Amino acid sequence: MAGILYYASKALGDKLGELQREAWVERKAREKFEENQKDCLFTVLSLMPELSERLFERVDVDVLISELRSLANKPATPGPDATYYNEDTPYYTPFSAPEPVLARTKVEIWEDIKSKSFVRTISSSYLLVFLTLFVHIQLNVVGRYTYIDSVVTQFESNADESKASLLAPSCIDFEDQHHYLLLSWWLLNRGWRILLKDVRGSVNQVIANLPLKKRITHRELSKYIDQVRAGVESSLDFINLYHYFLPVSDEELSEFLALNGLAPDLVINKTFNKLIHQTRDVLESSDFRSVLGGCLNAVFGQFLQTVKESFPPADVPPTPSTPLTTETKGDSLRNESLDKVVEEFEAFSVQPEPKVAVAQLLPRISRESNVILSSSQNLYLNVSV
Repeated sequence: MAGILYYASKALGDKLGELQREAWVERKAREKFEENQKDCLFTVLSLMPELSERLFERVDVDVLISELRSLANKPATPGPDATYYNEDTPYYTPFSAPEPVLARTKVEIWEDIKSKSFVRTISSSYLLVFLTLFVHIQLNVVGRYTYIDSVVTQFESNADESKASLLAPSCIDFEDQHHYLLLSWWLLNRGWRILLKDVRGSVNQVIANLPLKKRITHRELSKYIDQVRAGVESSLDFINLYHYFLPVSDEELSEFLALNGLAPDLVINKTFNKLIHQTRDVLESSDFRSVLGGCLNAVFGQFLQTVKESFPPADVPPTPSTPLTTETKGDSLRNESLDKVVEEFEAFSVQPEPKVAVAQLLPRISRESNVILSSSQNLYLNVSV
């Protein structure tokens, strides 16, 4: 009896110990996940100003608006036959007109504003999602190894010699982590240019022939955005997503190292290559494609919902003066007045959607790019993760 109690208490103690270890591992995993989420958010917010500065400098809509204003305020230039009064002589002398300057017309400037407004805002939407997801991937890859190390440190004292190899630390030191996390430089300095080229090409195909004075509905604007997205996401660069995020060729890797002042012998090692391969596997996975598509849909959906405020509210259908009345007698259907029924039907038919001229939408579309890549109170960042 005593032996049974001994073995029962020992089994119970082992089971309690196992449950405690599982609870500890679960708690540590949850804490690590929450910590990673905070680190990701902080990292994205810290990198966003650098990304927005480069994009806005390359696609500068504000300078076009200033050019348009200066053109509107520019006084008329006297013609070649104009004259002016010479105070020194009692007669008028011909005016010497300056050499003609080739200036763009208002229409040309407006067309440039239209193109760049769409390019900048659509690129901002893609880059916000790209940066957010890539930072999450990097920190989760590194976090996985640091979590394993923390578990090994906790239990290595209780592990017997036969399990020592299974509990070996991940051996990713601080320098390897630093070099790996520095790969975000590629998206901030090279990848965004590749994306900008793809977005500009798609916008030129879809938006270039859209007249500035054309009045469109919100539904039509959504279709134009979908067409631009389809053009971008069918490009070769988007199919091979890792081109946006990682240096692929040896020349690109050498460029990344040289511009960051890194010596190849100190960076390129087994650990660094393993981290890159793991990251590329994630970027090429179907799961990542699914997550990327969901995030892009959320960000562009938020953009279209915000721009909808620039459209007037839809008309409310009128209230019928009298209800439709019908009487059934046998197989025949009798209406009080067929004309009355037709009028009531037309009154309750689908009302036309409100329309706004494309030129009127451009200020809001352009301004929204500042909100998308804002580092404070960014609603788009909340929906992108």
